[in-house]
Amino acid sequence: MCKKRGADLPTVAQLEYLASNFGRSTFLWGDEAPACDEAIAGRAVGVLHGDGSCVKDPNGAFLPLSAETLASTRDVLDVDGSSVYGLASNLAEWTRDGLTPPTAACQGSGSGILRDPECPSDVSDSVIIHGGAFSMPPAETAASIRAAVHRTATRVDVGFRCTRPNIPL
Repeated sequence: MCKKRGADLPTVAQLEYLASNFGRSTFLWGDEAPACDEAIAGRAVGVLHGDGSCVKDPNGAFLPLSAETLASTRDVLDVDGSSVYGLASNLAEWTRDGLTPPTAACQGSGSGILRDPECPSDVSDSVIIHGGAFSMPPAETAASIRAAVHRTATRVDVGFRCTRPNIPL
């Protein structure tokens, strides 16, 4: 889908950089995990790895996902005057990176800080998904959250976005 539009899936490094507020914090909005009304997380019970922590109030009543909750989430980043939504919650995201060991050449073989390393997905049967999702506890919306899934997996809590290089006009 992305390639048909002249774009590609983002790398893990690109998503992590944005989701950490350009490398400044643990979460997009700071260093504290979000409350249930600040991110779309903790909404699944017994599905995948969901704990349902944001599904019921203290009395056991189900909490609605209201328009106010959607409008008040801190899951928005301003990038040069444009808003980027959903970097930390609602859906995790497919990346173009494959699962590789830390010693792989694409990881710099432990040589220190790398600028946007890319580990192509054709080197592994597993690809990396990045970010928190509605099914994950709020604390798992941190910028560094990632998981490996088989490239043919079907997941209801994973989506995608397409990226393009920033080319000056």
